[in-house]
Amino acid sequence: MANMHTPEESAINEHSCALACIVSLARDCGVSVTQGDLIAKYTPQIPKWQATPGLLNLTEMIGFLRVLLNAKACVITDDKTECLRLLQEADTIGGFVITKKYWDENGNLADFNHCRRIVRFSGDGLMLMNPKQQGQADTVGWKWDALGLWQAFALVVKA
Repeated sequence: MANMHTPEESAINEHSCALACIVSLARDCGVSVTQGDLIAKYTPQIPKWQATPGLLNLTEMIGFLRVLLNAKACVITDDKTECLRLLQEADTIGGFVITKKYWDENGNLADFNHCRRIVRFSGDGLMLMNPKQQGQADTVGWKWDALGLWQAFALVVKA
């Protein structure tokens, strides 16, 4: 995976952060798709999207990565050394950081999953596209020790 600057993709609703990250990666890989396209196409197969459009669990994320990008493997790790090695391998398509903690609407750290896309990385940390659940997407820097604070792990996508 090359370090790159990625156009920011905002989540279209409070449920679609992972879908926004997948769409951002797909576009970088030459796949023309929108969150709205995917929600319209897959809502019949994903009944929960009637109430929570775009909400994906890890298994569903991996399914979309396989369908849209022909991903051969998706590796989960919370180890810095392994993550860096995987991100640098030639067959890496991209990566995501998925947290189990996130700020709630009152500014409190809560049990709430959130997905961000890895756009750059180094031994010091990560630059992540944050699709935000409300508002404009942005890019945020993370030190590696933040993975523990946010109870996070990386999902690295392989071709």
